[in-house]
Amino acid sequence: MNDAKRAAEATQLEVRAASKADTSRQPIARLKRAVGVLGHYSWRQIARRGWSQLRRQIADERVIDVPPAPAGLRLEIPDAAREVARIVVDDWSGSKYFYRGDLSSGRLMLLNREAELGWPINWMRNLDDLPHLWRFQLHYHEYLLAWVAAGDADREMRWQTVWNALASWIASHSPDQTRQSADAWHPYCISRRLAVWFWLLALDRPPGRDESAIVASIWQQAGYLQRNLERDVSGNHLMENLTVLVLAASFLECEESEKWFATAERFLDKELERQILPHGEHFERSPMYHCQVLANVLKMAVVARRFDPRFRERWLDTARSMIGFLAAIKTPGGEIPLLGDSVLGEAPTTRQIEQLARLAKIESIEPTPGVSERGGYWVFRRDGAEPSEFLLFDREAVCADTLPAHGHCDLLNVTGDIGGRPWLIDSGNFDYEASTMRQYCRSSIAHNVATVDGENQCAIWSRFRMGRRGRVISRSGGEGNGLVWATAAHDGYRSYRVARLNRLVAAASDGGCWICVDWAESAADTSLTGFLHLSPAIQVTCDEANSSPFTFSLGDGIVEARITFVGVRSVTRRAGWYCPAFGIREPAMVFEYEEGPERKALPGWILQWRAVPLEVSELGERLGTLLPELAKLFNWKTQ
Repeated sequence: MNDAKRAAEATQLEVRAASKADTSRQPIARLKRAVGVLGHYSWRQIARRGWSQLRRQIADERVIDVPPAPAGLRLEIPDAAREVARIVVDDWSGSKYFYRGDLSSGRLMLLNREAELGWPINWMRNLDDLPHLWRFQLHYHEYLLAWVAAGDADREMRWQTVWNALASWIASHSPDQTRQSADAWHPYCISRRLAVWFWLLALDRPPGRDESAIVASIWQQAGYLQRNLERDVSGNHLMENLTVLVLAASFLECEESEKWFATAERFLDKELERQILPHGEHFERSPMYHCQVLANVLKMAVVARRFDPRFRERWLDTARSMIGFLAAIKTPGGEIPLLGDSVLGEAPTTRQIEQLARLAKIESIEPTPGVSERGGYWVFRRDGAEPSEFLLFDREAVCADTLPAHGHCDLLNVTGDIGGRPWLIDSGNFDYEASTMRQYCRSSIAHNVATVDGENQCAIWSRFRMGRRGRVISRSGGEGNGLVWATAAHDGYRSYRVARLNRLVAAASDGGCWICVDWAESAADTSLTGFLHLSPAIQVTCDEANSSPFTFSLGDGIVEARITFVGVRSVTRRAGWYCPAFGIREPAMVFEYEEGPERKALPGWILQWRAVPLEVSELGERLGTLLPELAKLFNWKTQ
């Protein structure tokens, strides 16, 4: 199949997934959506959000209300900040997704979309044709770190370009000429931008007059941020706000430093306790935002040493727990799995985090071989084998109860790498726009899950809304008969009279075989439809040597495998989208399989790549012995 045909087919699946989103404008449907959302929030959150929206509407045309910076402000670069800055810049040098272009000529590519901004940069250019996140990233200034990291040969020119960019931004966005509704002074943009400025200032110093203007602007932005913390949004946004207040208090010598730190101290302990779950995961259940928050905790612990050491110790304890979780779920290639709203190239890499951890004197945590469980995540890992294996079974909630913005319909998702390369993939995330691609990436169709009648597990709409959502209601696991296994169930289809949708994931203890089956406990006449997404690098052919029409040969040029679908009446090969980074989408093979009409067997699949494949009947006997409750429900057999 040529690329154009695959892309056309992937678009069809995209449109189909978007049609499953809850976008009705009928009053009753809208009321149900509102109830579904508000039922997860406290009255305090609702009131805070309402007040924030009202303030923004009132202040929309008002300019930023901050006083002029006092005279005599002085920049103090903590010694540790230079080490942190080198680590941060070095991380940008290896980013293949984030920044490309020639900043000195005004060409900038963000989210894999290029814009001509001119030089000096025309900050006032109308960018309404670009995504809102693109406009936000323009004001983050993180591309300046990538620009500095690009090479040492023309170092002086690169740094002069950086200081000219900062000077022109300050001149174009002075508080008395900028509306409060402008992206440039949005609290989240301030937080991301000031951190960049601190790392730049730690590595180089601009000419005297430029430095005075930069320091004065930092003072104004930090003061404005302190009075406009994103407590209504909370989550990773609030953590960014608080982190940069700690950094500002560490970099500037002024009366306000203690006030900024006191504000951060007031909220940080409570937010870390609330946002970091007992097993070390950030509560938004997105590995990308987990890395972002973890890196910030480490940076605070390393840089803010002139404050009470008790705070630093608490931050380090939190970081250790978060590092343990990251070590458990990261792939053999050192990447994060693309669960929830996650992409590559947008958050600190695991490499940067490991370097920051060493700087903070935290001992490295190695992934556990064999089976490991961290919270609801079950991982089977064989790193020393050839080929290596990494199988992840996500048995956690889809999102934070009170913050569903980055959650997907991916209950009981499965991803896996073979030989250090992705095989079973999550679709990732293409954008944050109100687009069909956004709806596709959040839908159940875009994940390796089972669905009831092809419907979403959770009610999603808009860009970041999620109302009714399924919950994981049981988990178990064990080993024996040469297999390791885990099960889980969720109630995402209770409105379809399905009390539980169960999934079993198993792997051969000595490697070379993965198994996944599903079954529903239903009072209605429903049918299970499963989806399995393969990496774009995997080639698929029908296995003509096998009598089953549901067996296929797979390969990535190095590892050859065979997949057999069991308990199904049909298997359809489709093209879907794989989005490893914002603005990038590649057609990838998707298997869509449907449960048999008489429910005489568990629907699912068996992936094998060992020299002598195990027979399906043998695997069924092993599982039936381990889990007799399954044997009572269904007979394990192929069609």
